Amino acid sequence: MIILFYEQTADLGILAYRIVGGKGGINVGTVVNFVKSIQSLSSGPGNNDPPGILLANLGQLMWYRRGKRAVTWRTWNGLPQKNAVSGPLKTDPEKNHIPSNRNPAEHVDYIFKYVVRDLLNPTAVLDTVGVSGGANEVVEFLDNSNNWGAFGPRMNALALVAPYYAPRDFVDSNFATWLRKVRISQDCAMGLFAPSTIPPPKGRNLFTFTYTSNSVVVRIRWSIETPTAP
Repeated sequence: MIILFYEQTADLGILAYRIVGGKGGINVGTVVNFVKSIQSLSSGPGNNDPPGILLANLGQLMWYRRGKRAVTWRTWNGLPQKNAVSGPLKTDPEKNHIPSNRNPAEHVDYIFKYVVRDLLNPTAVLDTVGVSGGANEVVEFLDNSNNWGAFGPRMNALALVAPYYAPRDFVDSNFATWLRKVRISQDCAMGLFAPSTIPPPKGRNLFTFTYTSNSVVVRIRWSIETPTAP
């Protein structure tokens, strides 16, 4: 099972709207190509079926009652108002927050302790990909003796793209020891990310993140836009 924990501000399945509306289009600007790439792989030796895919939704954790849908905090703050000088929309802890998923940390906890534990085959191993804030939330969850004791034996690979934490802050020694065995990418501490199959615009660079799962090398190619000073 491959689990993607993306940005905390992103709509589900959206990697970059600027790519969706640009040359890359929907396939590149969303997880469409990402999923297609995974579906072309095999689960492992002797099993030609593709791995399962789970997209965590760290962004859309507000419930918009009138629209009957979950939205990101950014979308919530942009909902229609009576006029341009209206105050911020009020939030009700019971009506506008999704139970057990009120924030990204709770959502990661829910994914592991409900979806993974209760809904997945107990023999399924986990290949986890975290990006930026999503990477940080996954590390925060796994860096706990109880959580690592429960899910560590099922962790097959961990890809962290642009995490922003200090290794010295690790609490669980078993997790820290295991983490030293996997590759951690910190090539870019800041930036905007989107899988890219097209040449990058001027001023951007490409890098490829590689990890190995069940003897299958998985490469994720990203376009990085380095932010400039305001």
